[in-house]
Amino acid sequence: MGKTAKVSILTKFMAGVLGIFMPIMTELKEMMYQYDNDYVFKSKKFNDRFNFLPTSYEEGITEIINKDYSANA
Repeated sequence: MGKTAKVSILTKFMAGVLGIFMPIMTELKEMMYQYDNDYVFKSKKFNDRFNFLPTSYEEGITEIINKDYSANA
């Protein structure tokens, strides 16, 4: 898309401090354990049972970029 990614890191400590002023940040801190380990999904049984073919990341991102959102406005 021709854009440079901007990345910031929010530590658990920072989320805790921000939680004093923004309650949603306290909730975020409580859920950060979900990012401690990778999620591994084995979907072969589901794919076989329901004849499902997942969309590749490349195809999905391309579709999102090219989607015409003006029709929903």
